[in-house]
Amino acid sequence: MNRICSNAALSSSTDGPFPVGAVSVKELHRNGSIIGFAVARKLSTGWYWYESLGTSVVADGVGVGLCTGCHDDATRDYTFTRVE
Repeated sequence: MNRICSNAALSSSTDGPFPVGAVSVKELHRNGSIIGFAVARKLSTGWYWYESLGTSVVADGVGVGLCTGCHDDATRDYTFTRVE
């Protein structure tokens, strides 16, 4: 199970693309322990992606292929999780 937290800019947006400044942070878990973090932040130039697993940074930048390759399939602005 992963836990995802978002700021007000992301959580108050109800439809269409998310506004610039929208941010989500996902805790990555394995066997009940946090093993890393994934961050997405909406910029005027697109989504900034950051992901770390342990001490290794696996994504850091705008338009990172590792992230966009998967999130291209999302139904709303590169986001799979319904925001509430």
